Amino acid sequence: MIRQLARTLTEALRHEPLALSLVTINALFLLAGLYGLREITHAVERKDTLLTQLADRCLPVAPKKENGG
Repeated sequence: MIRQLARTLTEALRHEPLALSLVTINALFLLAGLYGLREITHAVERKDTLLTQLADRCLPVAPKKENGG
């Protein structure tokens, strides 16, 4: 079923170069967007790690309060 659909779609796109180019450009656009989101995610993770390390170095550790009545 899927194989037949793929063949039909491939044949239709062979006869319509404009449609083929639009499908190709859309696919490339989506891939570029996904790559950009992945890079943004990695950058945010690196920023969070650096901020955590900076906070650990710069902020004093507060003494623990004991609950004594």
